[in-house]
Amino acid sequence: MSKQRKKAHRKTARVYYGYAKDGTPLYWRVRVRNATRPVIVKNSLADAMAGTPGTTIGCHLSRCAQHNPKAFDHPVLLAAFSQTAAIILTDIVNGAPSAGIKYGHRVGRFVTLNDKDPKKLYLREHPEIAEVDFTLYPPKKLKKEFGAKPRYKDNAREGDKSFVVPRGALKRAIDARLILPGLESAITDEPPAA
Repeated sequence: MSKQRKKAHRKTARVYYGYAKDGTPLYWRVRVRNATRPVIVKNSLADAMAGTPGTTIGCHLSRCAQHNPKAFDHPVLLAAFSQTAAIILTDIVNGAPSAGIKYGHRVGRFVTLNDKDPKKLYLREHPEIAEVDFTLYPPKKLKKEFGAKPRYKDNAREGDKSFVVPRGALKRAIDARLILPGLESAITDEPPAA
């Protein structure tokens, strides 16, 4: 089996579901495949109000996807949303998710609103925005000529395989104030902002 073919069989993603007491990100590594068709998901005010700030699973959009499984042509066990992508978890093995389907979306404003307004004040004033359905699309492939970066730290020495913490999951936790001040720099190995 060629190297290129082996890589195609190992397409995986990390699905972040929280943080340990010491601030270490917790995640499941799942096999993913790209969606092949768009899906329209019904949005609801109840899901928007119940969304948990700063999490990829349990946020407003995640709850909407989980409450509309008939819209998908595959099982929907859990849904994890970032600013531009979603992974719908479809299989569980030994008590942990093992497979999922990746979608792209254009409703990052709901992700930001969920994280930056934990008391849902804006939604209380404008409930009509939470009643607009949204679409999940098959993800676009990144082209190398447009600067797709490796998922390793920029200062990693050759042979050092230390991964970066995904900016999306970390940003959501910071926006929702789930990460204590100063802990952000320990996770990212960057000096704290002045």
